[in-house]
Amino acid sequence: MWDMARRKAEERAGELNVARLGMIAATKRSALSTRRVDAIVGSRRYRVEAECMYGVPHGVDADVLLNIQTLFVLGGCQEDRTVTTTPYELLTLGRLGVSGASYTRLRESLRRLYGTSYFIRDGWYDATRKHWVYDNESFRLLDKLKYRDSESEDALGESQREAGGTLTLVLSADLADQLREGHLRLNDQRILDALREPARRTLYRDLATGCCPVARSRRRCASASRP
Repeated sequence: MWDMARRKAEERAGELNVARLGMIAATKRSALSTRRVDAIVGSRRYRVEAECMYGVPHGVDADVLLNIQTLFVLGGCQEDRTVTTTPYELLTLGRLGVSGASYTRLRESLRRLYGTSYFIRDGWYDATRKHWVYDNESFRLLDKLKYRDSESEDALGESQREAGGTLTLVLSADLADQLREGHLRLNDQRILDALREPARRTLYRDLATGCCPVARSRRRCASASRP
């Protein structure tokens, strides 16, 4: 078992399938609504396809997702799959800053994570049943997202979440079950801190798991894929 203080100070827990399959794009920006990743881990080849209601998860989304999973594990992996936190805690856990812009980015990130559905082919290890899944199988990260905007609006007309307001997240059953089984990759926060750009941190996590993703994405309403 990890020492609790050391966990919070130095380590972040992420589900291993999510970490190795390149499900968050290692890019700073993205205007895309779909994404396909052909991933190679060792000698195995997988495919992940994403349909995204609020845009392709990318950049800082990997940090936000890692913090959500860490809070779930630290909270004892609750049976109802719920993480109850605050925007402030979610940001500071990963040293993501607490400026007004940080809260806006957090809101956008949570929507992307919630609004994305994946299809995974040949790449999912079911830690509960202890076997590989070779079918095309759907997967989600979050089943529910609940937060309260502040009543005031900033200069851009964007309402912002209150730093100390309650933020409720419900993990998907698949993700929660995997975390309960301990199917984890531990990430050293000190290394992540040294990589200042979110895209660099995502790429580091991809490479650390042996993932070599080749992504094919398309813009909203585009008629064809392009590398």
